[in-house]
This record gives sequence, structure tokens and C-alpha cells, in this order.
Amino acid sequence: MLAFTRLSLAAAVLAPALSTHAAKILVQVGPGGQTIFSPSNVTASVGDVVSFQFLSKNHSVTQSSFASPCEPLAGGVDSGFQPVAVDATNLSEFSIAINNASKPLFFFSAQTALVDECNLGMVFSINQDANSATKSFTNFQANAKADVPAAKATAVVSSSTVAAAPAAASSGAKILVQVGAGNGLTFSPSNISANTGDTVSFQFLNGNHSVTESSFASPCEPLAGGIDSGLQFVAANSTEIPEFSFTITNGSKLFFFFSKQTVPVNECNKGMVFSINQDPNSAVKSFAAFQANAKADIPASTATAVGTKATAVPAKASSGSDILVQVGADDSLTFSPSNISAKAGDTVTFQFLSKNHSVTQTTFAEPCSSPLFGGIDSGFQPIAPNATAIPQFSFTLNNANTPLFFFSKQGAECNQGMVFSINQDPNSAKSFAAFQANAEADIRPAAKVNKRGRRVHARDFSKVVGK
Repeated sequence: MLAFTRLSLAAAVLAPALSTHAAKILVQVGPGGQTIFSPSNVTASVGDVVSFQFLSKNHSVTQSSFASPCEPLAGGVDSGFQPVAVDATNLSEFSIAINNASKPLFFFSAQTALVDECNLGMVFSINQDANSATKSFTNFQANAKADVPAAKATAVVSSSTVAAAPAAASSGAKILVQVGAGNGLTFSPSNISANTGDTVSFQFLNGNHSVTESSFASPCEPLAGGIDSGLQFVAANSTEIPEFSFTITNGSKLFFFFSKQTVPVNECNKGMVFSINQDPNSAVKSFAAFQANAKADIPASTATAVGTKATAVPAKASSGSDILVQVGADDSLTFSPSNISAKAGDTVTFQFLSKNHSVTQTTFAEPCSSPLFGGIDSGFQPIAPNATAIPQFSFTLNNANTPLFFFSKQGAECNQGMVFSINQDPNSAKSFAAFQANAEADIRPAAKVNKRGRRVHARDFSKVVGK
């Protein structure tokens, strides 16, 4: 039986979603592995809640406009990407509440890896007007299929700068480079020769790597104004493979690149570098010398914190396993995985990937009310949109007999289900599912007051559209 994890973003206003007359409208995202919303358009009244169930691959529900179907609307609704493993039993669900039924709303899937899903017609509307040239779903979808940007996820190399022209404009060869093949910290091949007009395409096969331009002298430092794919996270069972491409406009130049991922290891210092048009006979232009520089280029400090409270002991003293948990992957309000089993001596390491979350110990009975006195707390870990360093927080377990519970103490994130557990018992009253349900129902002491004087709580909030 499939279970759904509810995802939403906290908003500062309340939609009447709890009205006794409100309906819940279900929309399936990617049923049967297709690039569709089903149904593709719905009619909703004030107070209705539209819930999206993500059934396959790695799609999103991203608000746009009729005029620009494939461009995110500033300040609009966005579920973020929701990767679904082939054998997943826990599927994501994202909901929005309607407070203005007179306004048509338009959405698309922002996924562009392998194919641009919006350009394939993977769009959705609420309260479209079938008889209007500028409000009908049919015309909106037609616009989406015709809305082909000049370049997406593509950079053009010219004197180590990035220009806005599509890689597909090249008449040269396409050179394929695999990133992280076989779970290795490698580019394969690690160096290539390319001519003017050739397109270099990087396929990200696993992990969370990047293709970031640097220099021979400073292999592990991004080159100002240089090419950068950004970190490309690939889930273990992902069926979507991100691809990043650029076209060479000067075949006489040398180019150097590295992966800027630094957790759990600094991948550049491990030799995860790449070059174009290296000179194997030059001391200052060969790939071998560049890689040697990278392995010797150790930064002064790392972005790592080690927990020292409660059950935490120095992480390096552990002889157990290192368990990785991602916080806010793909801008979602989640810990991934959301619950783990760990033994005494194991180290749990949290990577903060987006926004400003925390890992804060709490209790099963009061998940969101207050941090556990003397418990583990990472503190808030803000991440800039273009951050090149990812904070990491670790602690080592010294008692595997007691379940531990955590939440993100940022705003209403706990009430949105952003919680985590260690050694929960799925068959016990203290299971992770019950803990998360408690979190979503946990009324915080500091209730807010709306304009009508009604006290409203974080648990009542969902992303509101149609304002």
C-alpha cells in the first residue's frame, strides 16, 4: 500500500481550506510514467484544496502565467522537484488552497533534464475559461509547446566566460562526459580535446556533484564569471539523469574544471577534476599536473560542525558507520531519509542543502513546542541560493536503545511535517508516522492573530494562491 507524505510551504495568510463545504481535488503527477498532470485542468471554488500526488520520475508543480507558460511566476507556488524512486512506497503530496476562484491559475513542471517537460505539454490549470483566447487550457498548453527558450542549462565557452547561446546551435561534435560513473569521484573521461563548435555534455549519474570552471593555479576555487552547472543531486533510484552542456567557441584555449562538493569529502582534493585541451607535455598545462595541484590545494577550513550536546560525542572517535541525511533537498521541507536506524558508534551527518533549516532535538509528545532541554541542536543553517559551501552537522550515537526525535525549528516547518527520527519502531505507538502526525497537529504556544481577530496556528497554514 502506498503512503503519501504531505508537502507544503508555510504562508502568512490563511485560506478557508478548513471550511466544511470545501472539497479536496486530487491531481496525479506523472501517472504511468507519463509527462502529464491528470486531470490537466480543474475547476475549484473558494476554500477548495488541490492536492498533487507525485507518482513517478522527478517532476514539479510550478506556477507560471498564460503569457510565459514555462517560466516560474515571481512569488508563485512551487513544490520543488519531487523525485520518486521506481520502487517507492512513500509518495509525496503537495497541496494548495484556493481563496480566489475568479482568477485562472497556470502551472507547469520545471524539469528540463533529458527533456523539457513544459515544452512537451506537461502543464496544468485551475479555473481556465475554455471560451477565452487568453484563459483557456488548450491555448495555454499550445503556448507551452511553442515556448522554447534560447538556451536551457546550457553555457557557451568564450575566453572562459559564459554567453547566452544554445548548445544546439553548434555544428560540431558532441562529446559526452559522465560525472560520478560507478559511484566514483571521477569525470569519465577526465580530459578531452575539443574543437571550435564542439559541444561538451556532462551526464550526472549519481551523488551530488558539479562541473565548475577553475584555473590551473587554483584548481579548487571557482573562476570568477566561469562556467558552473551548480550541484546536481541525483537520487539513488532516480530515472532522470541531469545533463549540462556548453559549446566551445575557441578550440585553442585550455579549460579546467572541478566538482565543488565538499561534503562528506572535498571532491576536488580527491582529484575529481576535468580539463579540455590540456597539453600533456607542459608542466603548467597538463591534466596530470592540474590534478596534482587539486590534491594539494587544501582549504584553510571546512564548513563542518560537530554536535557536542546530549547523546553527541566527538564524531571522529566513532568506529561505526557514517549515515548521511540531506536537509531541504531540492528546496523541499524534508529530511531525506526522514527516519533511520543507527547503532551505537554510528555517526549521523546532516547536509544542509537549501533555505535556513535546523536539526533540533525534541520529544515524541510535543514535536514542535520547544527544543528538548540540553538536547542536540545544529542551530539555523542559512544557505544562499548560489552557495558553494554546504554546512554539515554531525553527532555520534552512544545509545541505540532509545529513539530520538528531531524537527526543524524554522517558522512552521515542523507543522508542515519537517521532522526526523532515529531508531523509531514502526510497530509502536512511537513510530515515525505517529510522530510526524503529532507534529502536523502540534499547536505552537505563540499563535498568530488574523485580521478578523481569530487565533490561527502554524498547523492551519498551507501555500495560498489566487490572492
